[in-house]
Amino acid sequence: MAARPRSHKISIPNLYCKLDKRTGKVYWQYKHPLSGRFHSLGTDENEAKQVATEANTIIAEQRTRQILSVNERLERMKGRRSDITVTEWLDKYISIQEDRLQHNELRPNSYRQKGKPIRLFREHCGMQHLKDITALDIAEIIDAVKAEGHNRMAQVVRMVLIDVFKEAQHAGHVPPGFNPAQATKQPRNRVNRQRLSLPEWQAIFDSVSRRQPYLKCGMLLALVTGQRLGDICNLKFSDIWDDMLAHYSGKKTGSKLAIPA
Repeated sequence: MAARPRSHKISIPNLYCKLDKRTGKVYWQYKHPLSGRFHSLGTDENEAKQVATEANTIIAEQRTRQILSVNERLERMKGRRSDITVTEWLDKYISIQEDRLQHNELRPNSYRQKGKPIRLFREHCGMQHLKDITALDIAEIIDAVKAEGHNRMAQVVRMVLIDVFKEAQHAGHVPPGFNPAQATKQPRNRVNRQRLSLPEWQAIFDSVSRRQPYLKCGMLLALVTGQRLGDICNLKFSDIWDDMLAHYSGKKTGSKLAIPA
């Protein structure tokens, strides 16, 4: 008398088994819950159960993400989406700048220059929603920097915060054109310069002559040619030819100059 068919208690969703009467083997199948298609898993019961469990987990995660995405879109349509805070956006902004730095779209000095303005903005408005920031908030930050006598840094703060809100516009966190930093007044940075008198120049000249003689030549060249410090430092003996004329390119304008030697 033939043995009774072995029963398989299956507790894993979407996992099925089928007995092949010709060979007496049990074949396992997985039914995709969305498409309804069956996928063969072979005859190994343990392996089939493991594959089915992993497949159920992956599909469940995908469906969860889809549901959350739909809910977010619905909330956005109804105007009930939670707004991003200044701190949250600054974290994303820094990540964007780091990516630009890695792709050589941003110079290292420019990247470092953004550090202090971002820190000040975070300290002053970190817990506020980004869309609730006003020109008054930005002006208070800029005025605090100016009060310390750092007018140039105040300009940098304004410039960086303008870029912060531009990136936020591109990301869709604030409406197009929303940029309270741009509405603030540009700080003025007056460069205080004073002419060097001849006695002062002579005192410096006498001092460097005793310590660093090469500076004496540089100061004399600067006095005779009227060129900038960078241009004087770049001069070489090989730049002198053609009846003792010094030929070189100015650092600022890039123009070719010829000065009688």
